[in-house]
Amino acid sequence: MTSSALKGTCKRSVCGTLNEILRVKSSSALETKAIGQRLGSLLHGGDVVLLIGDLGMGKTAITSGIAVGMGISQRVASPTFVMVREYFGSFRLVHCDLYRIDTTRGVDFDDLELFDEDSVTVVEWADLCLWQFDDFDPLVILFANGADEDSRSITFTENNSRWNERFLKF
Repeated sequence: MTSSALKGTCKRSVCGTLNEILRVKSSSALETKAIGQRLGSLLHGGDVVLLIGDLGMGKTAITSGIAVGMGISQRVASPTFVMVREYFGSFRLVHCDLYRIDTTRGVDFDDLELFDEDSVTVVEWADLCLWQFDDFDPLVILFANGADEDSRSITFTENNSRWNERFLKF
């Protein structure tokens, strides 16, 4: 899904103003994890990463790589049935999955303590309630099918230039 295709599904500004930073191709889950590892080494406490893509597109694989890049040795599992999993390394990694939420109500993030300066928060299925992330200046990663069933196009986007400088190191 491209940022222009996403605009129709958004209720607020986070996706209406996305600028593409980088687009990469991945030919396997292992390659997607390696891309995540590079990203994880660039993340800081307080960062929010939103993942948008269909089932099986590599959202958990890239999160697994982010964890490795953050120095986390635990195996990352999808939090689909528990909504949130936490891992600890150079920063706390908070891994959320919003697939099963009621999209008409969203999520009360205040009660969950997911966002702080000592944590990196990665949210799968963030497109189900994007309006809730307007205040976080997130990195938004869009996943799309590639040329064959194993390949993916992974597009890194943002709504201001804060992320551009970090991606010079990517």
